Amino acid sequence: MTVEPDVRVDRSETGSVPVLSEPAAERNAGDSETLASARRWIAPGAMAAGILLGALLAGSFGIGSDIHGGSGALFAQGNLAQRLASELSGNGTVGPSFWSKDGVFCRAFETRTRTASGLSGIACRETGGWRIRIVTETGGAPELPGSVKAVMANLIVGTALDPEAEQQARRQGWRSR
Repeated sequence: MTVEPDVRVDRSETGSVPVLSEPAAERNAGDSETLASARRWIAPGAMAAGILLGALLAGSFGIGSDIHGGSGALFAQGNLAQRLASELSGNGTVGPSFWSKDGVFCRAFETRTRTASGLSGIACRETGGWRIRIVTETGGAPELPGSVKAVMANLIVGTALDPEAEQQARRQGWRSR
């Protein structure tokens, strides 16, 4: 049995120049295919990494959360906006509801994360969306924070709506008559 070496020395023409023999050349061709295959995955891999990084950064800046900013104000979106528009007070994390001094419908709300802490605030229905008047961390407290209660006391006309008045407001699209 004869085994050819990977490198053969050919001294006849130039002295001692290493020349690749057939088995080594075949291996290098295989390496080229492996390299080409790896290069095909660079763009999709970079794209996937970029998407993942974008999603992580978006979450850290509040993008994709229930609250977004625009034109110098905060607005409810996503699950929070849906709950403000559909839940009745006392049936979840929304309520009490009331009419404000400037004639718009407002609701207190809470958000809860997997931890005990969350956000509390007041959102008022303005120009087709829920504008947030105040938002603060709850720190796991079971009731509305004092700052939210103070804003509510400053905004409210009369008393908080009873369930019947709240249902009527919802039927009217959260607008006064």
